[in-house]
Formats: sequence, C-alpha cells, structure tokens
Amino acid sequence: MFTLLVPWLPVLGGGSSGLSLPVLPSEDPRPVFGWPFYSDAGVLYSPVLSGGAWEPTLPLASLQDRSLSKVARSVGTSTASTQFSVDLGADRNVGLLALPKHNISVGATVRWSAATSAGGFASPVYSSGWLSVWPEYTSVEDVVGLNVSHVHVLPTVTTARYWRCEISNVSNPAGYVQLSRLVIAGAWYPSSGLSVGAKFGLESDTERIVSDGGAAIYRDRPLRRLWDFEVPMLAESESLSLVWKILRGAGASGQVLFVFDVNDPYMHERAFLCVMRELSALDHPYASLHAVAFRLIEEL
Repeated sequence: MFTLLVPWLPVLGGGSSGLSLPVLPSEDPRPVFGWPFYSDAGVLYSPVLSGGAWEPTLPLASLQDRSLSKVARSVGTSTASTQFSVDLGADRNVGLLALPKHNISVGATVRWSAATSAGGFASPVYSSGWLSVWPEYTSVEDVVGLNVSHVHVLPTVTTARYWRCEISNVSNPAGYVQLSRLVIAGAWYPSSGLSVGAKFGLESDTERIVSDGGAAIYRDRPLRRLWDFEVPMLAESESLSLVWKILRGAGASGQVLFVFDVNDPYMHERAFLCVMRELSALDHPYASLHAVAFRLIEEL
C-alpha cells in the first residue's frame, strides 16, 4: 500500500506587481501538531513564568490563559525587559515553541533556550540562536487582520524542565512588547503525512443585512482560518498512543497548534492556534491500519 501526498507546485515570482515570492520546497509537506501545551497548568504541574519586566496588571501569567484577549505587556523594549523563563515543573519532551498573536515588529528576533536547571542557561541543552520573527518578504500590509504567530519547530525533540524566551525588539514603535499566548508543547509528526485533498480556507461570521431601501449593511467579524484534511495509513500503535490521546485530551475545546510544513515559507499564513471543529472517529480502512480526519478552526 502507498499514499499519494499533495505535491508542491512551482511558484512564479515577480510579475507586474514586482512582488518576489519565495521558492517552495520540492518535497512533500511535513506537518506537525503541537500538543499538549506543557506551559499551561496541568493536572500534576503548574508551570511558573518569571523574569524580564512586565506590567503588574498585564503579567506573564496571562500567557497561560486560553483567551488571546488577556495579554502580557513589557514595561519597555530592552531585551532585559522582554525576556522570560519558564519552569515546567518537570522534564518534558518538547518539540514545538510558539508565541501566537503578538505585536513584535518587523526586524525583531527571538531566541529560545532550554536548560536542565534554573541557573543552567549559560550552558543550555538547546539554543535556537536568534530567529527572525517575520519572513523577509512580508510587509505590514500583508498581515492586516491576520493573527501572526511566531512558530519554532525544534530540529529534534528536546527534554528539559527549564526554558527561556528572549525577544530583541528595541525599536518596537509601541514602546513595549505584547504577547497573548505561550506554547511550549509536545509534537506529533503524522508518519503518513496528509492525504490528497487537504483544504486550507477561511470562515466569516460577518452579517449582511439588506435595508428597506436595498442597501446592504455589514456587521464585520474577523476571518478565521480553517484546515480540513485526513491523515491516512496509521499503524495502530501511532493512532492509539498519539492520535487518540490528542482527540480525547483536546476534545472540542482544547487548543492545539497546527503547522502545515516544518519548512513552510508561508508559516505565518498556514500555522496557527486552533481547536477541533468536530471530533472524528478512527477509521479502519484496513485491518491493521487506521485513518483520521481533522477539521481545525482558528482561535482568535
């Protein structure tokens, strides 16, 4: 048996607009699910965020609240003010890091580090180096109305209890760095990739009301991004030890962070914080293989 994955198509750059687009990779996408969120309070452990300088009324603890309207805001833009550390309470196998919905400006960089002790960041067990938050070809106009997430997929899963995020954004025009959510999560890479037919789209709750005179009046609502796809040909060990845990643990309200491709040049468009719009059953198309469908809708 074999599964056909969606092939990449070549992308043309330039044109009359003068826009230069990145070249997409020739290999098949490598998707990843970020879950569970070890940085959130759990049944056994309550992670602690500390360090930097943050407004007392907008503290770091806001990053552990699922509501993106609750934010943490630094008191200034110096790197000493905008960094923070996280004690997960226990060693965790971490594969994905993210800052969904932030005000970090173009040109800023972020560095992630992991250590085996609270004072061990001088010799970390992992360091991402300084990463660009924004793609080089993205302008401010490109992301109007878009919740842009900074997402970092680790090259390999790293086991550590202590993590640090440093943000270099001294020129932020707001005069502070504001963050809405923190994701330090485990990672599941579907071994079979995605089936042909995956759909990436938008949903709108905007209301259209026609007046007596015939004019249309709109009550605008933000757009939400959607992913619909199937993960095929999973061995029972993968579907029950990983997929079933995500379905049962996240349910219809628990947040996950989905990344379409770990090397996606359009990461800011196609990777986002989401919930499962509906819970699908584990299909058994063959005696020893499973398949599962996912319908994901963005959290705003």
